[in-house]
Amino acid sequence: MTAQEWHAPDHNSVVDLAKSDLRKALAKANRGFPPVSKEINNEAKRALKKLIALHDDQVANNSIAGNWTLLWTDAPDILGLATSSGTPVSPIAPHLGRIGQEIDSDAKTIANVIEYKPPSWLPFKEDSIEQRVILGYEQQDDLVDLTLQGIGLRPIKLFGNSINRQLTTPKVTLPFGQFRILFNDGDLRVVQTQQGFFSVNERLRNDDETSSSS
Repeated sequence: MTAQEWHAPDHNSVVDLAKSDLRKALAKANRGFPPVSKEINNEAKRALKKLIALHDDQVANNSIAGNWTLLWTDAPDILGLATSSGTPVSPIAPHLGRIGQEIDSDAKTIANVIEYKPPSWLPFKEDSIEQRVILGYEQQDDLVDLTLQGIGLRPIKLFGNSINRQLTTPKVTLPFGQFRILFNDGDLRVVQTQQGFFSVNERLRNDDETSSSS
């Protein structure tokens, strides 16, 4: 190949490479939960910042609607849920399953979902129950303002029986902060809270697959 034949890679290929590097880093990072080392988390942050630097208006304005699952975060309210992903803090504590968001752009709601499963030594290991925080949202460009609308539980399966019924508190409307979308191509979404913490979420391949562990 001559110098005249060489062409700089286009933006999409650069983004795809940065996404691939980020996924490789996050694969070792256990969603950010300890006992992941500081070095691995720093590697994830470096890859994350490289992807964020490729942000453009078209990417930021992609829809956030759909079902998403958490790949990584440094938010202490999430990392405080367990000492390690999928491992209970004690033998009788539940396992931490999927953490994610279900976003309905028509209803303007976001359900923050945390799935819990029984310890592996108990029967009915396939049982699961979701804690759900229901938020309203308004989006202006890359900024999303949140209001708390309710808190609920959704048993998916109990004692081996499918339930899939949601129990929710009466609707309220309370300020709940905001987040800024730093990257969103419809497949991978990176946000930063107003406290400065990052979260990386991946759209589920099947939007009906909302009760599986990540």
